Amino acid sequence: MPLFHYLSVAFFLLVTWPVHLSAHGDIHQQIAMLNRQLEQTETADLLLKRARLWREDGNLPAAMQDIESALVLDPNHGDALFWGAKTALDQQHLPKADALATRFFTQVKLQQNAGTLSRAHRLLADIHRAANDPERAIHHWQQYLALQSSPDPDSWLELAELLLQQQGFNAARLILQQALRKSAGNTVIQQRLVEMAISARAYPVALEMLDQQLLNAVAIRKVNLLLQKMEVLNLQGEMEQAQRVHRLAKAAFAQLPANRRNLPAVRQLQQQLQ
Repeated sequence: MPLFHYLSVAFFLLVTWPVHLSAHGDIHQQIAMLNRQLEQTETADLLLKRARLWREDGNLPAAMQDIESALVLDPNHGDALFWGAKTALDQQHLPKADALATRFFTQVKLQQNAGTLSRAHRLLADIHRAANDPERAIHHWQQYLALQSSPDPDSWLELAELLLQQQGFNAARLILQQALRKSAGNTVIQQRLVEMAISARAYPVALEMLDQQLLNAVAIRKVNLLLQKMEVLNLQGEMEQAQRVHRLAKAAFAQLPANRRNLPAVRQLQQQLQ
């Protein structure tokens, strides 16, 4: 076999070697370096650094052992309390996670730092949700969002799902409407609110949300929204209105550029319009 073939295979294996192997090599080198440092001087900070590397390496028991050792040296080490709670949560040791997170929360409340306090609320929300304690989870989610200047849509949606399960559609609707005001009309949040309204048979709310979205919708999105509106009108028993919206959807589809008609999403729309 020609030499260049062997060289090509060797190069292919080199460039496609899993990246995580080199990453894990780096982690193990860093752990080895910390081992040497800890042999000289054992501090809470060094133990926590190694614990976080153990977490990255997937070794949660070793991470927790280092965190617990760090907390023996410094019982009020904020980062050790935080990462101890997260590690215990990842291990599903929920009472331990709750105890460590509560200590962390008690500590950061005194500091009045919005960023650190929001981390504590988010951590406690995750722990209480995992422990099937939705009321406490909801409380901490709400506090977490209140402290965020621009919360991500997923955070609003997770809180809305909890509220939907525990307090019903109206509570979930209120929080998502608040989210829409803060997120400049995020389309993912809008769509989830429409879905929730349909499931709750709150058809007027769903139609109102769809009409708001249609004001600025164009192209494929406009066709999709019109089809969704048609379905809601059918569910509400307004067949004539549904037929009128169906005609509007067909007209919007006809305006789509010809070069986009072969896209899978467009072909699917065409089938729905039959």
